Order: sequence, then structure tokens, then C-alpha cells
Amino acid sequence: MSIPTQMMPAVFNHCEVIYNAMDEAAVPDEEGNQIYQGYLTKLFRTLNFSVPYYTSVMNHLKRMDCVRQLQRGGGGSASRWLILQPPTADLFNNSPGLKKTSTDLVQAQQIRDLNTRLNEQEDRIAMLEAKVG
Repeated sequence: MSIPTQMMPAVFNHCEVIYNAMDEAAVPDEEGNQIYQGYLTKLFRTLNFSVPYYTSVMNHLKRMDCVRQLQRGGGGSASRWLILQPPTADLFNNSPGLKKTSTDLVQAQQIRDLNTRLNEQEDRIAMLEAKVG
């Protein structure tokens, strides 16, 4: 099931923000590849994302093949990432490994939206009945 663009989970927007920041800071290597080198936990904090988002966002970016880790950071060394392609709704929806929980979130939102519409219609009917009756 494809998730409509207007109903994408918040994690997709987080992916876009992090990817764009990595892409902006990236520099080309000898072969012309865009390489981000830095401390992602610091980047997340700078962009006001709490560190617990790190795993989810980076897993989605890797799943969509937007970034690939070239060198793991640790201690005083920065990590290095190959910047490949920006995240899109199509990649998010159709890349292997999208967890069912994303679909569940969309369906829950659709149920909330339908419930809101139903409540509005019931209120209108009650108002019309009061005027007629």
C-alpha cells in the first residue's frame, strides 16, 4: 500500500531535513561523489532532533538508498557517508523493508479523518433536525 504524500509519517520529513543538511555539507571526492563527513549525532542536535530519532531516520535513508556509510565514526573520528539521492515519497513507499507500522499509522490517520468527517455530519444533521422539528 502506498502512503499518499500528504499523509507521510513525520519520520519522512525528518529524513528530508537530515538528508538536505548532509548534502549541503558534503564535498566532492576525487571521483566526483558527494561525501558527507561529520558527526551525525551533533548534526541531529543542531537541527533540534532528539538523538532517539537517529536510528529511525538513518535506517530509512539507508533503506531508500539515499546515503551509504563509507566509514564508521567513533571517538574522535567523524563518520563518512556517500550522498546518493534525495528521499522521495515514492522511495519511502516502495523501497524494500518499509515496516508495517508505517502503514498502520496511515490507516489510523485515515480512521481519525473519517471519524472527524462523520462527527461533523452528525452535528449538521442534529442542527437541521432542530430547525425543522
